[in-house]
Amino acid sequence: MKYIHATELIPGEKYYIKSNSDEKSRQIALCKQVRHINDDKYYVDFSDISEIKKENGYGNSGLHYGEGCRHSSWFTFYKVHSIEYNKKIDNLYKNAINTYLQQITGDCNFIWYT
Repeated sequence: MKYIHATELIPGEKYYIKSNSDEKSRQIALCKQVRHINDDKYYVDFSDISEIKKENGYGNSGLHYGEGCRHSSWFTFYKVHSIEYNKKIDNLYKNAINTYLQQITGDCNFIWYT
């Protein structure tokens, strides 16, 4: 996972949140906004916060906290790459289905998925 500074967080995107005091405390949440406190300290408001309990780090398998904020001094933030990968895989399947249906119909302009 690649560390992301609080100033680089984009509202509307999901991020992993790891506690600096407890290695096993990991969460995933949707960033709402980033607020500057002072110097290099930030509050980050999140919604849909869920604890990750699975050892491999995938999926929301624990408690659901709802909304809250996390302080950049106490938590570290990471990008969720699985969302990008899932979008790429979805596009790959759609393109493959369109290509196969074009072969079946004999119409190179036939598009089922856009």
